[in-house]
Amino acid sequence: MKGRTGCPTQMVSLPTCFRKLAKSESTELSGKAKLRLKVLDRYRHNSPHSSANGKPDANLTCRHFGIHRSMFYRWSGRFEPKRPASLEDKSRAPKRKRGVEYSRELVRQVREIRKANPTYSARKIRPILLRTMAEDKVPSVTTLGRLISRNDLFFRPDTKSRKKRSRAARRAHERLRKPYDLKAGGPGQVIEFDMKHVYLLGTKLYAFCAIDVFSKDAVVHIASSPSSRNARVCAEAAVARFGKSVSFVNDNGSENMKEVREYLASQGITQYWAHPHSPKEKPFVERFIGTMQREFLDYRYEPMNVTEMQAEVSLWLEKYRSYRPHESPGFLTPAEFSASLKPPVPQGGVS
Repeated sequence: MKGRTGCPTQMVSLPTCFRKLAKSESTELSGKAKLRLKVLDRYRHNSPHSSANGKPDANLTCRHFGIHRSMFYRWSGRFEPKRPASLEDKSRAPKRKRGVEYSRELVRQVREIRKANPTYSARKIRPILLRTMAEDKVPSVTTLGRLISRNDLFFRPDTKSRKKRSRAARRAHERLRKPYDLKAGGPGQVIEFDMKHVYLLGTKLYAFCAIDVFSKDAVVHIASSPSSRNARVCAEAAVARFGKSVSFVNDNGSENMKEVREYLASQGITQYWAHPHSPKEKPFVERFIGTMQREFLDYRYEPMNVTEMQAEVSLWLEKYRSYRPHESPGFLTPAEFSASLKPPVPQGGVS
């Protein structure tokens, strides 16, 4: 209309803010890409304040970060505001890679030779191939070695692992396994033995536990390492408490070997080994360890050394023996149950 003045409205769409992208903590971008975003952000927002003409200055930005201008222009040229990942490093692999220079038929023949003779190397395989193939068709020894590695043509048995397994199997075969019908008819007959890992706020200790399966009385020894020497200390304490007329049942851990085995053998005590991966063959000590975890360890948060932990465990064990009722012996404590098993004193003297 005539007589009306004004200017057309323009809609301007601004790109994604460089500053927010540079400060982004997104784990999708690498450290190099975040640094490049910071460079572009400084060029966009800070360099105009220091330049003479008030416009973004690439020289000032490159001088601040100590980079060459060619690198800056390379980054800014490939940057896409809506795709920050465009600043990631591109693959430097060549577009055209050298392919294999041998056929599938050659791979098949080498596989047959290696299967029949697993110890033959590429140096021996090449003369064998020359017997039936032309020399220009047989690759070099180095290429044959790469062919064997690339196609995993290794058929030689792992003798070291086999020897190691055979030694372990021989030792395991010599162990006396727990009989299926092994039961305790009274206290001081069967002792189950195991080790518990104890974690306390940066401190790792080991609790060796031995329990009488009949009376539910137990012994616990705290140590700083899972050695057989520390396990022997617990075994000695168990023998001192329950007597020598006992049988030990333990798992196949290394802590139960060497010194524990030697000590039990010197005392004439039978040591039974549970079958591998069979924790149900020693259910009483597993149950005791769970009880100790729920009623004692779950309430210990502060770090303690071996002496402090042993003192705390001893206090809890006294409560476990003399105060805590157990369901299997009719809600009696182990001390009360053991006292009830003592034979009555005969009246009128000994007959």
